[in-house]
Amino acid sequence: MAALGFLLQHEPLTIGALSEHEGVTPPSMNRTINALVDLGYVERGTDADDRRKVVLRTTTAGASFVLETRRRRDEWLVPRLARLTADERRTLAEATVILRELGRS
Repeated sequence: MAALGFLLQHEPLTIGALSEHEGVTPPSMNRTINALVDLGYVERGTDADDRRKVVLRTTTAGASFVLETRRRRDEWLVPRLARLTADERRTLAEATVILRELGRS
């Protein structure tokens, strides 16, 4: 889901660029992309400037899947966040920063 969502926002991307962003090896990302292609969520194409380069794009089905998943997540999460106190929201925001830093290391 993370790779598909990032691809949707930044397409077209190469497998190398996507694997670098996700912090995995290109062969590992290639397996993920193969699965997404099999599901009909991603398509491979050629770069307009360099026909030897393979680029990835989401399909209409892939974009719909990402958007619907985000909608359902937000529908679940937003009311729960609204019930938090101001202190709890601050703590959650601080924890989010720490978790993002951990994810980048």
